[in-house]
Amino acid sequence: MKNLRRSIVIGLVLLPHLATAATLHLKSGVTIEGTNLQRDGAVVTIETPSNTLRFPASDVDLKTTFSGTKRKSAATTEPKDPAARQKARRSPAPAAQKPKQVKTAPSQAPADPPKPKLFTYRSPGDGFEVTYPITWRKIPRDDNTFVITSYLDQSALSISRSQTTLTAEQLKTYLKGTGREDFLKQIRSSATEASMIAVEETLLGGNDASLLKYRFRYSDNGLEHDVSGAQILCIQNGSLYRVQFETTTSQFAANFPTFEKIIATFAFR
Repeated sequence: MKNLRRSIVIGLVLLPHLATAATLHLKSGVTIEGTNLQRDGAVVTIETPSNTLRFPASDVDLKTTFSGTKRKSAATTEPKDPAARQKARRSPAPAAQKPKQVKTAPSQAPADPPKPKLFTYRSPGDGFEVTYPITWRKIPRDDNTFVITSYLDQSALSISRSQTTLTAEQLKTYLKGTGREDFLKQIRSSATEASMIAVEETLLGGNDASLLKYRFRYSDNGLEHDVSGAQILCIQNGSLYRVQFETTTSQFAANFPTFEKIIATFAFR
């Protein structure tokens, strides 16, 4: 009896740790399959094979997500009538039957893993579109700046457009001269220090563009923050397009490929 009780207690302790399949429903209509779905106040988390995703509860369809129904028990029940119950207990168990041989289809190559779900944003007035993963969230802005932030870390990406009289060649010349220092001066106005890491040539929507990589530090409520970023500048039809990506310096090398994948989907419209 003691061993039985001990087994029951151990089973009850381990039960909450078993991974249970779940589906998270975002208000945008996107669904995410995973395990260990939980809500902690204003945050909803779900584990996927690659990582743990965290979403603001305001972005989640809570009613649909947490409206799971209880499964009926698969255990058999005995007849309520005592005589019938005794008869059922005395009846011999049915003889085991040989399993039927089932012809199996020839093995096929494993299917490709499902592609990650993506959002596509089409600017109503700035003439571009871009696609980004569902692990990023669009932030509402009063101006026309497009801003998304990552649910997984502190990464942020923005795209803005402004009118300019510069040509693409003039922009390159400017960045080779005083442009770098002018850029750092803007950052230093709110940072304790700033430095330029590299200035490279790249493409944005198939057009020639310049890529600036930089790093800066700033203080907030007595805490020091170390940030690294990348900014793409591109001139198209008299407009200067500015694409900016920033994250913590410790995460920059790991997150920069995600920035490159997002920018690879950028297209002028």
